[in-house]
Amino acid sequence: MYVSTGVLHHFRGSALAEFFQVQAASPALASCHYDIAATRLAPVGAWIFHRARMRNPLGRHDGVVSALRAHSDEALLRAAEVSGIRPLVYEPRGAANPFCTTLRPIIGVRPQLEAPLRRALGRDARRLVGRADLVGVGR
Repeated sequence: MYVSTGVLHHFRGSALAEFFQVQAASPALASCHYDIAATRLAPVGAWIFHRARMRNPLGRHDGVVSALRAHSDEALLRAAEVSGIRPLVYEPRGAANPFCTTLRPIIGVRPQLEAPLRRALGRDARRLVGRADLVGVGR
């Protein structure tokens, strides 16, 4: 399984799709990548957090720039659509409280593992959405 936090917003253009393609070509069964949720409040929240936590101006600046570079749920799901992996976002924008959502995961699972994952999540499985599901979420 591949796991990362705060990495995806650094990949631009075709490099984001390549990131997911490499994982799909591996024997890994799943991935879970937490990254900044692309909300209007993200840059403000990043500024507050980095102002409180970072001592140097570059660290403070980088946090806000990272929030501005965050990928939309649609962009992440599109880039993660590779053969052999089912990409899902947990609590996509529009379904979550923007004041509480700073990071959200994009999960990739082998297709045969999606049903067991949803069963294990129980009621929370309704928070997992794929690209086709985003239409009703209110982007």
